[in-house]
Amino acid sequence: MTFQTNLAKLVHVITVNTHEAKTNLSALLKKVEERGERVRICRNGKPIAELTPVRRVANPLKQDPKLKVVFFEDPMLPTDPEGWPVSDDLP
Repeated sequence: MTFQTNLAKLVHVITVNTHEAKTNLSALLKKVEERGERVRICRNGKPIAELTPVRRVANPLKQDPKLKVVFFEDPMLPTDPEGWPVSDDLP
């Protein structure tokens, strides 16, 4: 028994042709979403696409309560003109 054979037993794959996929798309998407099933779409007996569940990951933009932002100056105060770099290229 190969690794692929073992993996195939863990994940149920529904195989449909393009007409069946078009006709039953909502029902197939529901099986993918709710049951985590995969749907393989074939044309002329050859696989051309696969519907798979999207892996849910934690929101990378969610604020970590352990992190803290510290401002050394008020970012809303106007900047002193002497603090800006001078360029001879500007008109």
